[in-house]
Amino acid sequence: MKLFTRISFLALLCSVVSILGCSKNDSTEATSGEFMNTIKEGNIDKAYTMTSPALQKVTNKDQFKNFVTTLGLVDFKSARWFGHNQMDSLATVEGQIIAKDSSVVPIKIHMQNSGGSWKIAGVERIAGFGLAGNISEQFPSNNDVNTLVAAWISLLDRAIKANDFTEFYSNMSKLGQTTTTKEALAAGFKGYVDNKINVSAAMNANAVITPYLSLNVPGKPRVLFVESTFGTTPVAMKMRMKFVLDGGWKLLSMEINF
Repeated sequence: MKLFTRISFLALLCSVVSILGCSKNDSTEATSGEFMNTIKEGNIDKAYTMTSPALQKVTNKDQFKNFVTTLGLVDFKSARWFGHNQMDSLATVEGQIIAKDSSVVPIKIHMQNSGGSWKIAGVERIAGFGLAGNISEQFPSNNDVNTLVAAWISLLDRAIKANDFTEFYSNMSKLGQTTTTKEALAAGFKGYVDNKINVSAAMNANAVITPYLSLNVPGKPRVLFVESTFGTTPVAMKMRMKFVLDGGWKLLSMEINF
């Protein structure tokens, strides 16, 4: 499978972005500073408008407020920036939050250039100095995401050709298995079986794969969303899959349009 995947590793989410022109370091640092000061002033609604469209797609205002509160971003004395890294339309700015008790919290802000301006795509509290990272699961690498997608296309292809979803179902996450059955899967893909749809054609097509990670909400599983578009002909195949950690990333649900 020819995969062209661009992944931004974020504490909040990950997303494919288009290639845009570079901006000066001071632009990203200024945006980071404005974002942090806006939160410090208690204007969470305005801070939310400074986030990227991809972040807003998976995070509503209440979730955003809970996250920045949990991360300790709403009650600090000052912030300072000392590191910048940029590649095409993605950038990270590293700095420190000085808490009111004078303790230092190292953070990294991930940014995405959207429409010619920098937007906040994620905030990460850097592990170290006695602090644990704010994300408990490691986001999968490019290769891991590609492997997941390829594996589930192969499983689906075998199920359709055999008209037997036993193997497909048995490889799903335990949580996913509680939401469906082998029979329900067979019924859902009946049109693909009857029309002998060859989903394996996607394995030889160029693809854009967009992964992003849901917020870490106590009591709820972390969900990895993967949206894929394959350059199949005469129409592009589109897939949306959700994965949860279950001894590794396992399928929660799948939607396909082909």
